[in-house]
Amino acid sequence: MEALKLSPDFDPTVEEEIYQETAPDEHGMAEAPREWRPEPEDEQRAGRYLRAYRWHLREQARICRAAADERQRIDAWEAMHGRQEEQALVYLEHMLRLYLVHTGRRKVDLPSGSISWRKARERVEIADLEAFVAEHQDTELVRVKMEPDKRAVMDQVKRTGEIPLYAKIVRGEDQIHIGVDQ
Repeated sequence: MEALKLSPDFDPTVEEEIYQETAPDEHGMAEAPREWRPEPEDEQRAGRYLRAYRWHLREQARICRAAADERQRIDAWEAMHGRQEEQALVYLEHMLRLYLVHTGRRKVDLPSGSISWRKARERVEIADLEAFVAEHQDTELVRVKMEPDKRAVMDQVKRTGEIPLYAKIVRGEDQIHIGVDQ
């Protein structure tokens, strides 16, 4: 498992410059400026931001890998110990079932708890779905779900330029994409 430690390409001077510019609050969160303040070295500053972005991206991935490793270790521990408890529960349930059958009663109350039979719920299983639908197509046993086909609506809008009645085309907010070499 990888220990959580600083990445070898961590540059504290770049990080410190960026954090000084953004002034974190008492929760460690920085309020971002509302607009870009032009300076003579804008490209160098943007380059520093990209390097810091890349570092934080790598750091986030490293933390996620370490957390995944830790989860695997915990899952293995849980599986090992849980299996032992599950076996004990299966055995004890079996013994209590045998006792209940032996008594011939539906419910037995004991000082440490009670044992009882519960009727299972009935449910419908359809062995051959297509044959059932074909046989009962025009009855109340088969329902037809009516809903708009949004893909067909969008295709029609693109093809004709007309938006059908009661429909509208909604566009989400454009998002920035930042690409850095990992």
